[in-house]
Amino acid sequence: MKRIVCLILAVILLLSSFSVVYAKGDDDKDNIKSLEKIVEQLKKYYENKYKGYEVVEKVIKMLDEYLKNYNDSSKNDDKHYYVNGKKVKVKNSSVIKYNRLLIPVNAVEKNLGADVEWDSKARIATIKKGDRVITINFVTHMAKINNIEMDLRKTSVYKKNGTIVLLKFISEALEMDLDQEENNYEAVTYEAEKAELSGGASVSKLYSGYTGTGYVSGYWNKGASCAFTVNVPDSGYYDVSLRFANATGEDRTLSILVNGKKVKQTVLKNLSDWNKWDVKNERLELKAGKNVITYVYDRNDTGNVNIDNITVSAPGILTGSVSTVSGNVNLSRQGALDWVHWGYKDVSGFNRKKGVTRQISNFTKVGNGSVTWISQNSVSYSWSDGTPTESAAGVVPAIFTSGKGNGFEITVPAGTDQKTLSLYVGAWKAKGKLEARLSDNSAPVYSCYIDSPSDIVTNVVTLSFRAAKDGQKLIIRYTLDSEYQANTGHITLQAAALK
Repeated sequence: MKRIVCLILAVILLLSSFSVVYAKGDDDKDNIKSLEKIVEQLKKYYENKYKGYEVVEKVIKMLDEYLKNYNDSSKNDDKHYYVNGKKVKVKNSSVIKYNRLLIPVNAVEKNLGADVEWDSKARIATIKKGDRVITINFVTHMAKINNIEMDLRKTSVYKKNGTIVLLKFISEALEMDLDQEENNYEAVTYEAEKAELSGGASVSKLYSGYTGTGYVSGYWNKGASCAFTVNVPDSGYYDVSLRFANATGEDRTLSILVNGKKVKQTVLKNLSDWNKWDVKNERLELKAGKNVITYVYDRNDTGNVNIDNITVSAPGILTGSVSTVSGNVNLSRQGALDWVHWGYKDVSGFNRKKGVTRQISNFTKVGNGSVTWISQNSVSYSWSDGTPTESAAGVVPAIFTSGKGNGFEITVPAGTDQKTLSLYVGAWKAKGKLEARLSDNSAPVYSCYIDSPSDIVTNVVTLSFRAAKDGQKLIIRYTLDSEYQANTGHITLQAAALK
């Protein structure tokens, strides 16, 4: 029995070495080989002497499962990323992982050109490239970029569940472009005449104005249906637009089924004649891969319409995060597409990136409060590609307003290409409310608060956005929500950077 207890203790020691994995070399492989040998010895002793001991049997099963999962994970699930447009494979066998955070070491070193150091006692990773030093504390989930502290839990990379891969965060901190490989879903049109028809639905060419080789009629028959098989890359909500004709003299209804389940009844408005077509948009939840969207004349519907096609498109995206900022912000580095700064030398001071298409607007005043210049701030700004001031460093002034409901509004063009806006705003003895929305309402409104009961606070609100169609706007409004000290509190507008 002493022998088997010693073997179990050896297993515990080996497993404890895997709580943090820095598999740049062959340490883990050696440990796994040792573990496999111990498991074989445990099985041998179990069969010869200790068969029937439940605890030993459970330990062996647990270890078999652990080894299977380890070997499976070492073979599969390599991720792909794009670094400066180049596809990069990140191998699971070369990572630092602890407390849900993960750094793919080979991608950082080989593709980002940075050095990675790991302090196994403090659980701190240090990434160095040139004069840029990033430290990440795997215990507290706090990071520092050249001593500017950030809370990872308040950044866009952080998620509630699962492993958090920090490659994107590190790449952005090193001022390089990195995007995880994704399927940028473009709108796809599915013709009704090619769908699966039943219940009396049939293809017709009687009326004009249809697309494809015909349209589907027969919706005067109860039970008539048209089932479209569509494919989407990811699960989530999609915009599904039905092109229809209805000249019955009144609005008509059909039921919509997704993968056999009724999700809603749609109302199709009356048009002037059967040669006129209109579009009715619905937001439907689809699973990744194949889906069947069916339009059926159900028992509680009124039917009697013609169907031409459906178009499935990805809805807009609007997500945000809030982080505390201190030290200096280099706007030239942050704003690859555009940047602006308010309040350089006075309240009218407005500098922006030169030589690019202007995208970030100047502010529009919200409410009847006055806009004032402030000479002190908790953050300084610098730039080297500006206009009218070409370069500046250590710029601390900003503009502010006070009074509940007063504030600022800015806009940024939005289309089907995803962009990221970093907006630097502050508060003093007040709470500011920021709301961002897309002009086509293709994504939920994002809102957050900038709260400062006493000290001057500067936060960066990072907004990732994409509209469902081109020619739209991201509209951001920042207003004073409440004051902690009457007639004293205010909110500040400082800078913005777009990439």
